[in-house]
Amino acid sequence: MKRSTKVLVSLPVLGAAVIAAAVVVVELEGRHYSEIAPALKSDLGFDHGSPYRDGREVFIIAVVEPGKPMAAAGALAGDRVLGSRYRSIPRFYFDLEKNRGASFTFEVEREGSVRTITVSVPAHHTEGHSP
Repeated sequence: MKRSTKVLVSLPVLGAAVIAAAVVVVELEGRHYSEIAPALKSDLGFDHGSPYRDGREVFIIAVVEPGKPMAAAGALAGDRVLGSRYRSIPRFYFDLEKNRGASFTFEVEREGSVRTITVSVPAHHTEGHSP
């Protein structure tokens, strides 16, 4: 797997406080996350949100389209994707992409309980609309 990482750090100083911001762009085999995410969202029938809670970004499944693989796997809108691996949202999409034609398992938190979701990822992109 070929992966490159670019990090851009800005350190503006406000009085005595230093605020750091980092933008991380991850590529898999020369493809950027923004190139693979739309097809996966369409094929699996979901979209994500990334609100901030307690100062941290949280990975939420925001939309689940009825009749699509993510719905068939039991995912619901509002599920919070768990695991330190998926603090990087692009990594979730890269893992889905690597599992095309197979099953992909991940955990979510729903109403205080941890649930396991196993979704069948289509082998190839099928034309359609994104949720």
